[in-house]
Amino acid sequence: MRFREWYSWHFPELGKSVTDNYLYAKVAKSIEDKSRLSEDRLPDLTDIVGHEDKAKEIIEAAKASMGQDFSLADFDIVQQFAERLAGLSEYRKGIYDFPGIKMNDIAPNLASLIGVVVGARLISHACSLTNLALFYPSDPWRRESSLQGIKNQGKHTQI
Repeated sequence: MRFREWYSWHFPELGKSVTDNYLYAKVAKSIEDKSRLSEDRLPDLTDIVGHEDKAKEIIEAAKASMGQDFSLADFDIVQQFAERLAGLSEYRKGIYDFPGIKMNDIAPNLASLIGVVVGARLISHACSLTNLALFYPSDPWRRESSLQGIKNQGKHTQI
């Protein structure tokens, strides 16, 4: 990830403490300049990271960091990049949750019975929920079984 590479010029030790890219961007946005990081920022870092020990580790690493100093213009660019990265990560999470939300609205019984992904694929294969309801139990797989019959030259196969 390019953001991790850029910010590691300023604070390379942060990469060892924070492995998740989204969390790394949030922590870097909160820290800004490592030289101004002190114990009074501990509650903010704890909220972001989730563990007080990890937040203390980050603060101690900032005190002994070997990274170079950034100019104010560099910090502005890094902050804007971190904000965009956080926004894109939230958007990705929303897109990832979308099929589950939609399936629970449209076909909650199907989603709970066979799962969100399989239910969505069945509806997609049938072209609509109504068509899926009208299928006989073996209809969605009829094409696959006929292809198996052609392969096996008329021998009976178990499905």
